[in-house]
Amino acid sequence: MDLSSTNSHRKSLLRKSNRRSTFVFKPHDQDEPPSGNPSNTSEVNEELKKEYETLQLLNKALDSTITNFDETRNKILEFSKTVDDTEKLLDVWLNILEKTEKTKQLIEDPEYGRKSK
Repeated sequence: MDLSSTNSHRKSLLRKSNRRSTFVFKPHDQDEPPSGNPSNTSEVNEELKKEYETLQLLNKALDSTITNFDETRNKILEFSKTVDDTEKLLDVWLNILEKTEKTKQLIEDPEYGRKSK
């Protein structure tokens, strides 16, 4: 296997970006936009600033989506617990109904009183 052809093949697969760095300084306060790269033209810096703002909006949308998923997950878990509790109550109610029916049958049975004497 030719090593030079493998390296060139890898280089063609790993396309390099023309952009090396978007910003020179990262601000300490994350609410503040980063300052532009002085070696770029003002148009490039303005384009990068718009891209940064678009990414900020995308991040906020994704954060909101994740928050909504978490809230939905919690509501589904709560609903599942409620369903389990309801099922337990129905089991208790059915048990009460069965015992009530047996008691009714015993009371209405004319032979019941004679058997106990």
